[in-house]
Parts: sequence; structure tokens; C-alpha cells
Amino acid sequence: TCQPELLRELLAAPVVALLGERTHSGYAHEVTFALARDLAAAGVTIISGLHQGIDGIAHHGALHTGGRTIAVTGGAPEIPHPRQLDDLHHCILLHGAAISEFPPGFSPPRRWCFLAAQRIIAALANVVVVIEAGERSSTLLAAQVAADLGRDVAIVPGRVTDPGGLGTFGLLRDGAHPVGSAQDVLELIL
Repeated sequence: TCQPELLRELLAAPVVALLGERTHSGYAHEVTFALARDLAAAGVTIISGLHQGIDGIAHHGALHTGGRTIAVTGGAPEIPHPRQLDDLHHCILLHGAAISEFPPGFSPPRRWCFLAAQRIIAALANVVVVIEAGERSSTLLAAQVAADLGRDVAIVPGRVTDPGGLGTFGLLRDGAHPVGSAQDVLELIL
């Protein structure tokens, strides 16, 4: 569902991954939407998975300003999973791309497929921003891959008592950059 020329164009701009939990706090929702909206308005391509939760909010935030976004799917790129994301998938294809390492028709995705998507996201992003992540979140894999590739990893500080607070706290302890606004993320890119 993506022509190579379009993908090259999307990746020519700075690329920021916004990642987090499917189940998240209202704070994470608000911060994710604002970051995606403001970064997309600044010309950044937003990349995330195609999931409900933080990933979907990131795409919505980017699309809200007519920005561009890339969805990395855990199955065939032309088939949204879960199907409740049909409308979002369609909007992403109008303003960006859906990509995957899996062939057309590959469905339904298995659990390990989403880990593969996390690796792709980390490899394509200039900066990986983790909004909320539990201690066993697959989002932490993307942060680790990004760090291994020499990419900047950032977190949105949250409360350690929140379900998604402990994973982000661990990343902060390991040297991730705390960010609170799009400007903080843009400073990491420049």
C-alpha cells in the first residue's frame, strides 16, 4: 500500500516515533495528541504502529493538522488489524503510508509480528518517544533497538504509580531524554 517514492519522501523529513500502551491514561492521550499535532505541523513525519491506544492517537494528532504519518503494521499493510481501525487506516493512506515486513494478505497477525513492527519503527525513526510503557511493554523493545542503533530515545515523564509509568521511569534512569513538548523533541532532531 506504499510506493517506494512516497516512502522515500516521507522519510526525507525528520521522523519521530510516538509509542505507548493500548491502555493508557487521559494524560497520555492528551500529551500524545499534542506532540503528534505540533510535530506534524513543524514538518515532522510521525511513525507508529497501527493499534488502538497511543499509536492510534499519534496518527490522529498528525492527521489533525494535515501532517504525514507512517503506520507500521503487524500484518499485511493493506489490512488494518483490528478492523475497528478501518477509517484511521484509510486516512493514513491518504496522507502517508502503511508499511510492513509481511506480504500482502498476511492476516491475522500473531503476537510476535507486533515485535517485528517495533523494530522497524525504531530503525526508521530519528527519535523514539515513549509516552507510557509498563515494565513488560513491547514499546520498550523499540526503545532498546533505537538506542542500539544510536538513535535518541525520549520519554514523557509520568507518575511511577501509573500502569505505564514504570517502563518510562526505567528508560529515564537509563539515559532517555525527558520531553514535555514538541519543541523538546525538535531540539533532539536538530
